[in-house]
Amino acid sequence: MKSPLSLEFKVACEIYRCKKKEKLATFREIANVFNLFGYTDKKILETINTLFDWSLIRADYDPISKSRMHLIDTPALPTIKDFYKRYWKKERKELLLR
Repeated sequence: MKSPLSLEFKVACEIYRCKKKEKLATFREIANVFNLFGYTDKKILETINTLFDWSLIRADYDPISKSRMHLIDTPALPTIKDFYKRYWKKERKELLLR
């Protein structure tokens, strides 16, 4: 079955998932997941930049890890949370089992 989510929304859902699991949503953390699904680092970076352009995410610097962590911007949070629960949680699990 084809996913109803674009790559941009999948990445946003993965950022939400990291926050939910109390993990830092760094570029490397996100890219590692999507590398498993065949996406390149370049494609994930472009996707993250698109999410910034759309104002769906923001970034904060984490001094402990010395890296930029991505967060879902507050106005977008209910939508991304809904997409995560309805689609990405199950789809991610199925993709990882392949």
